[in-house]
Amino acid sequence: YHITGSDFINIYEWSLITAEIFGLDKNMIEPIKSNILNLHAKRSNVNLRNQKLFNETGLTMSNVREGLQKMLNAKKE
Repeated sequence: YHITGSDFINIYEWSLITAEIFGLDKNMIEPIKSNILNLHAKRSNVNLRNQKLFNETGLTMSNVREGLQKMLNAKKE
């Protein structure tokens, strides 16, 4: 299986949510276009689905916010 979170967001949105959950300064995060990074491989938007996992197990995956909150809570324990 290839398993992903339940939502589809870009790295910038993921960074903002991470900063919010962990109490970091969101103003330090600036969006950029990936083409200025001169990456060898072109990055395309790929959205994977977990339908097979759900059909076979009944499990659903957390979204980014829920997953990060679980990480923060585990760190506090």
